[in-house]
Amino acid sequence: MNHKFFFLIGFFLTRLLLGTPFYIPGKDFFEFTYSISLPPLNPGQKGEIWIPTAHSDVFQRVETQKQFSSLLGKESKDPVFQNQAVFFRFDHNDSGKKISFNYKVRRFEKSEYRNTEKNINLYLKAEPLIPLDPRFKKLAQEITKSQGTDLEKGRAIYEYVLSVMKYDKSGVGWGRGDAIYACDVKKGNCSDFHALFIAISRAAKIPSRFMVGFTIPPDKTEGEIEGYHCWAEFLAQGKWVPVDISEAWKHPEAKDYYFGHHPANRFELTRGRQLTFTPTPQDGPINFFVHPHMEIDGKFIKTQGSYFFRRLIHEDKAHNNLNFPLPYSENGFFYGDPGHALDWPDFILIHHLEELKKKGVSVFFLEHFRTSEQPLLDSFFKDPTTVNLNKLITTVTRRNQGYAQLKLGELELMKSLSAKGIRPIAIDLPKKNGSKEKREEHWIKTIKEYLNKNPQTTWVAYVGSFHLKTESQSQDTLGVDERMNQPSVNLDALKETPDRWKNLSPN
Repeated sequence: MNHKFFFLIGFFLTRLLLGTPFYIPGKDFFEFTYSISLPPLNPGQKGEIWIPTAHSDVFQRVETQKQFSSLLGKESKDPVFQNQAVFFRFDHNDSGKKISFNYKVRRFEKSEYRNTEKNINLYLKAEPLIPLDPRFKKLAQEITKSQGTDLEKGRAIYEYVLSVMKYDKSGVGWGRGDAIYACDVKKGNCSDFHALFIAISRAAKIPSRFMVGFTIPPDKTEGEIEGYHCWAEFLAQGKWVPVDISEAWKHPEAKDYYFGHHPANRFELTRGRQLTFTPTPQDGPINFFVHPHMEIDGKFIKTQGSYFFRRLIHEDKAHNNLNFPLPYSENGFFYGDPGHALDWPDFILIHHLEELKKKGVSVFFLEHFRTSEQPLLDSFFKDPTTVNLNKLITTVTRRNQGYAQLKLGELELMKSLSAKGIRPIAIDLPKKNGSKEKREEHWIKTIKEYLNKNPQTTWVAYVGSFHLKTESQSQDTLGVDERMNQPSVNLDALKETPDRWKNLSPN
């Protein structure tokens, strides 16, 4: 019997015991095949087709992309949102030919994450089907009048759309992402839900944007996917906040989850509306791009590809438990050092702070601060404001100019920890000339001393990779692949953690 057999048995036993899930938290790993068969053409007819292709970002890593076709395609990118596509020309000799793209995708659950884009006005502009109509401005004023922050306003708009809309694909007009249609008729599919949300948000001067792709069925290991799914994000306090209102409508018990999260079982193809590519479709900009866009003799032909997935969890040997702390003692958890990159995405740890808090974690040990700086950490813990954050940045900068930018990710992490009531504790920085073994002994001693004084403490340690039985740096164990700004994780190395770390306890 092979690994796949045992995976399938475990998969279905879990579903039997826990019931059918409607989303997957943490991470997902799957193969996705996007195919289209070209229609029959008469001699003299000419066809053109644009097919969207997937991208990698901090929440979606496309590990492989293979194209299968006897036709020669041309890659194209839309200049506004940077979406990617492949363009093909075909004629009657190509009738019935198949074009396929096969992807292997690692996807992470999305929660709030820092904005890095400069052109935010792009997400405040009117669009043909999301106009800045006076009715949306009036609605925005009424819905948000008692709200203070953009996050509170976004939640109020989310609740409004959820309360007035109905997921209903009957009749005509739905499925175009038409905000006025949704406002008038108050029904439609995911595109209509989120068009209304984006229209009201932009009217409230809150940047908002649209994404589209597919939901990977959480209760199956492989199969056909019948249709697309879309979702949205809005910007509040410098972070993009994910929302999925149509899924919240289908699963009202998860409405709090779908405000602030997109689950891992997603495959995003494109973002934005009114997309343009080179060559440009004669039909004009593409409203939103998930199905192939086909034109025959310059006329748009509605078409849909076939979409198939196969879940690869049983092949995911090197990434087990990536999405949750590894327990190495009865009352503590150990983490490597993701702080070595300024743009490290929050989902590795910050996303799970609520779960850590549920487990009773109250203390977070930090490698890169001295015990003499504990008062500064305590001030930050009590009041995690920009003022106290700047004091910490100044402290690190004064000590080591080259180290300051490196540790901004750690300071951002501390801000999120403090917001959850998890106290940062300085392990103390040992002398630079000390050996790896001496540093490790120092950290263990410091943690043990604290735990002896506070034996009921449940803790998380945040130190570097020096304790691992490997010569590689933290970028090779729990760090960042700089080319893709993605986690590059080798948990096989973590499994070699010495017993003195695994068995760390107060005594």
